[in-house]
Amino acid sequence: MLSVSEPNDCSNAFATPVAAKSITLRLALCIAAVYEFDGAMLFGAQATKTIRNDVVKSNTFADEPEVLMYGMLFALVATSIIVQLSNYLYMPISTTHTTVRAAVRSTTATKRFKSVNWNTYTLIFIS
Repeated sequence: MLSVSEPNDCSNAFATPVAAKSITLRLALCIAAVYEFDGAMLFGAQATKTIRNDVVKSNTFADEPEVLMYGMLFALVATSIIVQLSNYLYMPISTTHTTVRAAVRSTTATKRFKSVNWNTYTLIFIS
């Protein structure tokens, strides 16, 4: 997931300053390496918790936790493929929205619509 997410995020953030020659490509790569790592370490757990508890109602999988585990695994694989394809086709994409959508699709496929907190999903979707 990291190999497709971070280049997408970095290109969105650094394309303009590098193209305008405000910063060099090497400096952009150094800044991106530091801040992408820090962001993942500081906020990654919170993002995972939001998807696991606030978007997907994980308590609906209490009797079958392995179904939730495989669903989230397949959501990450699907997100990786979609973001990689989007990057290959030079199409802009939101990794967050793609991940949330994939998680919602995997849970609705197994537990139907009762497994999703639709209010939180809507707030993420319109953000």
